[in-house]
Amino acid sequence: MRKIAIALLLIDAIVCISGCRSNPPVNEPTVKVEQTEQIAVSIPDGIDPQQTSYDPTYGYTAENPIKVGGADEFSGPSTERLYLRHLRDSKFRPFRFHRLGSYGGNPDEHMVDGYELTDQDGETYMIYIDMYHIDVHPFNVKAPKGMYFWK
Repeated sequence: MRKIAIALLLIDAIVCISGCRSNPPVNEPTVKVEQTEQIAVSIPDGIDPQQTSYDPTYGYTAENPIKVGGADEFSGPSTERLYLRHLRDSKFRPFRFHRLGSYGGNPDEHMVDGYELTDQDGETYMIYIDMYHIDVHPFNVKAPKGMYFWK
């Protein structure tokens, strides 16, 4: 009888060792895998994401304004308006804009114009433009971070 009980214990031990373990050992780490869903964003024609600045101050401060200019029909305030008409929000939609005034003190010692932009969701942004760079065509200028430029 004792031999049968020992034999049964050995068989039970062998079965457990070969795969009846239901809980992982305490020392083994458990790995949690999270699934992420990627959403494909369709970039509209005429928008180059490379024409958006990575600098968080670019255009948002008078000390680091957007520099535009040009000759003839692309000079002065008309250059600013041309640039602003081509600026797009994070959803590639145009802004409403109006000039708030002129501000001084940028590194080029130029006056800069401050504009309030409003996107179609009602969010407002303040940007600064230096229009005194006649060698910079407005279509060759980057958009501030979080915005796009449409050509």
